[in-house]
Amino acid sequence: MLSNINKHSNLFLIVVLWLVVTIFNLNKSFHIDDTAYLEVAKWIEKNPTKPLSGELEWSDKLEFDLNDENQIKKPSLFHPPLFLYIISIWGKLFSYSEISLHFLMSIFTLWILLRFNNILEILNKPNKKFIIIALSFCPVFILNHNIMLDIPLLAFILEFFYWTINSKCSDKKGFILSSIFFSLSSLTKYSAIPLIGKIFIKILYKKNVKNILWLLIPFIFFSLWMIFNLYDFGAIHFFILPSSPIWFSKYIQNLIGYFAYFGSISIFLSILLYKEYLESKNFIFKFLLLTSIYISILVPLIIVLNYFLNFNENLLNLILFYIFIINGCIVFLLLIKQVIKRFLIKFKFYELILVYWIVSLSFFSIFFAPFLASRHIILILPAILLILDFQFKEFNKKKLKYFTLLFFSLIPSFTYVMSDISFSNIYKKEAKKISIEFGDKNEIWFNGTWGWKFYAEENNMKYLKEISEIKSNDYLVVPKKVSGSFVPKNIDLSLIKEIKIKNKFFYENFSTIWFYSYFPFNNKKGKFYNSDEKEIFKIYKKN
Repeated sequence: MLSNINKHSNLFLIVVLWLVVTIFNLNKSFHIDDTAYLEVAKWIEKNPTKPLSGELEWSDKLEFDLNDENQIKKPSLFHPPLFLYIISIWGKLFSYSEISLHFLMSIFTLWILLRFNNILEILNKPNKKFIIIALSFCPVFILNHNIMLDIPLLAFILEFFYWTINSKCSDKKGFILSSIFFSLSSLTKYSAIPLIGKIFIKILYKKNVKNILWLLIPFIFFSLWMIFNLYDFGAIHFFILPSSPIWFSKYIQNLIGYFAYFGSISIFLSILLYKEYLESKNFIFKFLLLTSIYISILVPLIIVLNYFLNFNENLLNLILFYIFIINGCIVFLLLIKQVIKRFLIKFKFYELILVYWIVSLSFFSIFFAPFLASRHIILILPAILLILDFQFKEFNKKKLKYFTLLFFSLIPSFTYVMSDISFSNIYKKEAKKISIEFGDKNEIWFNGTWGWKFYAEENNMKYLKEISEIKSNDYLVVPKKVSGSFVPKNIDLSLIKEIKIKNKFFYENFSTIWFYSYFPFNNKKGKFYNSDEKEIFKIYKKN
């Protein structure tokens, strides 16, 4: 009876959390890389058998000449298009509007929360509600509900993990479904490929050589995908992706950035670290845990004080950068401590898979991802929550302290989310204003990508592909802070207007662009705090 009550209360909580995340994102403006995925999805709708043959108008696009039959053609996207097929079908049925596509994303959100709850039940984790809240209110979990691949990918990865560890089903069913969902994960984003090690670990654990035949399932999936690539554009997609040169300074920066990212989004973990702090007898770990708890209070305090005070931008960025690195390092040290502790006792099967999950995806992000983004970290967050195995033994005695820490952790999440919504809305609002002011005159051209590109085209502006396209008395709009924006050379232009978008609300000062693309710490673009302008639009006229 009691277990049924707990089960229903967990489901009620999941629905509430799902509604909160959905409401935050439902009418959010298209943002960052949304434009690229939307363009490819619309191309797929009209050309379903040629998903990567469309020419993507993007600042870092991989162009090819459609009329040149002799060259090796390059795809329009770095990732497989599985989720983009889903977008194209959904868009065809329900429209490509913000509400429609964000509701599609919310279906994957619900899937993630329900399956994560199932995993907690299988592993018999205590206090499931707090662990689900910790996942749901992580700021990057809410922020990454743009039209990107990481939330659907996380749903596939959790499903893959669920069937890998589910001892309640037969080995046959477990291997079949885990192999299928591994394949779907990898065809959503190639960064999931290292997770094939989970299947190898299960094969070794079962000690049955015949189980290796289950690897034929992902082999068949990938073979069909490669054959399809040859039909699509005459080459195998995975093998012609650009490779990064070996660059050790970049790896070091990525490693530092990885800890900074994780430290910035894991303030909420103090709720879970508190119990570890109470029980720890090691002075060093006790000190580190207390430091992390104080950081989780300091960051919200900075955000609140920002409402009343005018902080020095350079100093605050430096402070935030270092406390985020410290926080990230402390959490990972605790993780290593827990892994060693389990290893000395006896590693459980699922714990070995969790460790592999964290290490493999972290390694891939640091050494192979073209750039580091916080969405790479959201993919390992469930594994971190599961392996730390929080018990909350002191919860009933320390309820006030736990809820206080929960309250503090929600302040950064709310701040980052509201800041990002505000940031994304800039381009929707300004594209409409500029179109109204100049649209009844000559042509309006623009460059730059991200959400700006979508809304500029929606308001009848034209994407500038060739310098020769712009005629005398035409206008050119160039935003400052989006990818691919620049003032073309060799064009006689006069600056006629400059629109500066200033921060109006306290939460807008806390930058979220670093959530999407990590800039090295010695790069001034990599700001956590920006006390002045959010964007500058320059409008030129061709002489």
